[in-house]
Amino acid sequence: MQLNEAIAIVYSPIVALPGYKAFRIKDKEKSAISKCKASGFHKHLCLDGTPAYEECQHVNYVQNQQIKVMDLRKR
Repeated sequence: MQLNEAIAIVYSPIVALPGYKAFRIKDKEKSAISKCKASGFHKHLCLDGTPAYEECQHVNYVQNQQIKVMDLRKR
């Protein structure tokens, strides 16, 4: 399950530059998404039809920084 401080960085070939944004799952949707058994790309919507995620407002994009990406999934 995604931690409160976790974000997903999404790169899209169809979004104008810079072509990436950071998102988080809405707090009220974490339980429903954690129970999802579907595989592959698919949408998650709230009961009101809005996306179950929101764009992060607390993320700052900084140019020319080195990062280390770690895959924490179980193998």
